[in-house]
Amino acid sequence: MLERVARPILREESSRFDPTIAGFSLPVISATPRTFGALLAGWRDEAFRDARKLRNAGTASKRAAVVRTIEQTAAARAALIAAATSRVPYSPAGRAREAYCRSRRG
Repeated sequence: MLERVARPILREESSRFDPTIAGFSLPVISATPRTFGALLAGWRDEAFRDARKLRNAGTASKRAAVVRTIEQTAAARAALIAAATSRVPYSPAGRAREAYCRSRRG
């Protein structure tokens, strides 16, 4: 289902917020509009595995170790996504975003 709805979501986000979203890519983690749903599904499955690890952690220290790993993974992914989706102001994508924002402010 995620794969089926990913493209329409990206198109809507692109039309409402940033025209460069529909053509985004995250090359380091192989995410494109076509594979976005599969990426989200993989992260969802990982979240379920992490939940099982938390549930099965027998001690407070083991649970804390699982929590640290989850938080480190989330922080690393967030930094990667932020870096990969940042737009250099004078790049074509950056100019497109700036023009779009200017048209919406007026």
